[in-house]
Amino acid sequence: MLRSTRKITLAQKAIADNAEKFGISIIQTIDFLSVQAGGCENLDFLDVDYKNYIHSNRRRALKKGDGRAVMEYFRNMQLKDPSYFYSIQLDDNDLIMNIFWADARSVVDYGHFSDVICFDTTYRTNTYGRPFAPFIGVNHHKQTIIFGEALLYDETVDLFKWLFETFLSAMSGKQPTILTDQSAAMAKFANDFGNCVYGYEDEDEWLFLWDNMLKKYNLMNNKWLDGIFDVKEKWAMVYGRHMFTADMKSTQRSESMNNVLKKYLKAKYNLLRFLEHYSKLLADKRHQELQAEFKMSQTTTILKVDVEMLRHVVKLYTPEVFQMF
Repeated sequence: MLRSTRKITLAQKAIADNAEKFGISIIQTIDFLSVQAGGCENLDFLDVDYKNYIHSNRRRALKKGDGRAVMEYFRNMQLKDPSYFYSIQLDDNDLIMNIFWADARSVVDYGHFSDVICFDTTYRTNTYGRPFAPFIGVNHHKQTIIFGEALLYDETVDLFKWLFETFLSAMSGKQPTILTDQSAAMAKFANDFGNCVYGYEDEDEWLFLWDNMLKKYNLMNNKWLDGIFDVKEKWAMVYGRHMFTADMKSTQRSESMNNVLKKYLKAKYNLLRFLEHYSKLLADKRHQELQAEFKMSQTTTILKVDVEMLRHVVKLYTPEVFQMF
């Protein structure tokens, strides 16, 4: 217990740094190191030494300030990956307002699966309560994939203009069909309303049932419903059946991603820790695709009906897409 003999080894510091990076608490990490050493009596440091090490690292990170730390993070990512894309919008005082970023894998994925994307700004888990806006798609295994991400200051028209122009610049100008979060909110309104969103194929029948719904609930003069009726072509599936949507309805993929985000990101994180933890999420999602690729290579789909068309397409499609077909 003499101060002169206490020390944390390089290996233990590496474990501590990784634990801090992935949000594992100080107490949990000390417990892990104690078990690894065969008991706390076998550690060459005290709990206070470990806490001092972690807190000194945090103070060093804070000295840079969020802005400097984030800029350094993106510069380092670009050094590792020259195709890494990021764009930062500053205010008049050179403070960070909005950030967009996408790594090389995201750009490649977009080249393959860019027909349809979901865009949603409802997630706000970061210490500043900023909207977090991932650009979400779906791959050939029907898994959710991410084409790019943005941390936003607000949700103004000018901001979205900057964001979508930046996104297209990162993706070589290739324009997708975009599903936004408006219809997702509307689908929760009521069963009848959900049927209006998804349930009909004939436009005249849809208009008749829309009027009936307004009369049924005495909503003939509801300004909000009048407003969304004026843009019905943007959300009612009866007007969108000619468009390919990769089997996605509204922003269901974004809503699902929001649930995943909660497991990785905490409200207490500053911008730098937010970015580090999000990188872990991205790596895990890509590992899931790798697992699906491996499983596909090791299995054979059994045809329910042995016909030439199915024999042909089963060689072309992933198992998930073949089941859809």
